[in-house]
Amino acid sequence: MVYCSVIGCKSRSERKEENITFHSFPSNPIVRAKWICFTERKDWEPTFNNRICSRHFKPNCIRRTNSSTWLVKDSVPKLL
Repeated sequence: MVYCSVIGCKSRSERKEENITFHSFPSNPIVRAKWICFTERKDWEPTFNNRICSRHFKPNCIRRTNSSTWLVKDSVPKLL
């Protein structure tokens, strides 16, 4: 099961909510730091398994095809 790492977000993969996807933290250190800050977690470093759900990204940051969904390069979460 995958949970969104943003404090207060209730998104989980088991709910199978339509059009909700989960995205891994980026490797780019500058963008990664912005994602970590957005989670509002103190003294926390994400692991390989941590994700942020698509609810926190503006629609223009998300690209979808029939079979996959991904974020535009260097997208940063903005929506609570």
